Amino acid sequence: AHEPYATGGCLEVPGFRDAEGKPKRVPLVRIHFEEDAGKNVHVPGESYSLVDYDRAGAPLLEIVSEPAIGSAEEAAAYLRELRTLVRTLGISQANMEEGTLRCDANVSVRRRGSTELGTRCEIKNLNSFRFLALAIAAEIRRQIDLLEQGEAIESATLSYDVERDRTRVMRSKEDAADYRYMPEPDLPPLSISAEQIERVRGELPTLPAARRSGYLAQGISEDDAVLLASEPTLGDFLDRTIAAGAPAKKASNWLTVELLGKLNADGIGIERSPVSPEALAELIGMVEADEVSRGCARC
Repeated sequence: AHEPYATGGCLEVPGFRDAEGKPKRVPLVRIHFEEDAGKNVHVPGESYSLVDYDRAGAPLLEIVSEPAIGSAEEAAAYLRELRTLVRTLGISQANMEEGTLRCDANVSVRRRGSTELGTRCEIKNLNSFRFLALAIAAEIRRQIDLLEQGEAIESATLSYDVERDRTRVMRSKEDAADYRYMPEPDLPPLSISAEQIERVRGELPTLPAARRSGYLAQGISEDDAVLLASEPTLGDFLDRTIAAGAPAKKASNWLTVELLGKLNADGIGIERSPVSPEALAELIGMVEADEVSRGCARC
């Protein structure tokens, strides 16, 4: 039986609004584990086949969203927020370039004024936020071109050709009802009690959406709030700077403009900053008290 580990919930997408002007939330369908069983490789000209088990035995956690994302840019922002959440929870480094986070994007279009989505096609194994946005934009163009030419869109699995900036059909796609869900006989059913859920909930760190809301409430700009909540190490640095006595908005400005600017120029991450949050708070206080000029402090 197909029994996911979780159903429902949603993910808030920073920087985007729904039709009512509220922060955009993308509903989730389910969260489940998926594992490849192996792949048959038929050797040309030979009377035998090989079985590739390279990806077997390494299950991945798949998070499936509702079709509620309206653009390529929004899809990239959604995935960035998902990466931030995964990193905040300490589940994974979620690095797309290293393969610890990847995305399959389902794309469908509809005519203006229509509420019914057209046939969807799936772009497989996108490994960067930039390529995700480019691939979705290319597939939207492909589907619109087909419809405008009076042709039907066939459900298919696609790849993205980076050099040509276009999607390419790999194979026709089965309907969802045709997928086979096979139980693993060596794994017992997993039962998670309500008490376990509440215990874990009480141990959770501040999540990205709550962190952004807190920053906005302290007068930090939305752009800076999104940036600072996007990486746990950045948010932690700001929180410590504020805790050391620096006003929130000034701490945000000094961190995002001055300190990050110099660190980025030197290729240094915030976790290796030679300036501690407490030292930054002290420096901000000295500037505000006219003990040190702003120009001197920048040096």
